[in-house]
Amino acid sequence: MHVMICFVLQFDSGIQRFMSMRATEYDHFRPTPKTSLYGLCVIVIPMLAFGYLVKRSRVRYSHFQHIKNKLAGGMLLALYLIFLLCLAFLISHCSAVSRCQDEHFFFLP
Repeated sequence: MHVMICFVLQFDSGIQRFMSMRATEYDHFRPTPKTSLYGLCVIVIPMLAFGYLVKRSRVRYSHFQHIKNKLAGGMLLALYLIFLLCLAFLISHCSAVSRCQDEHFFFLP
């Protein structure tokens, strides 16, 4: 058993007017203050805002690059060694304090 489905296409004048309008919208464009303001708000201002954000991020990135280059010149190693020395001091200090508290002595640095 075969079922045959037939579609009948009808002419819709509303869709035809819409498609004609879409095809010829630039032929009937008139520059008015409203369209100029729309173009300014939708095209020009977002482009300027995006350019400002890109410039600001590049300036910040270059600042971080300057710090990174400064730290890469041996300063980072010195800071790391200072950190390790402070950590070793704190570990020894904490163990000495706990040992003195166990023996009922007061440890004053």
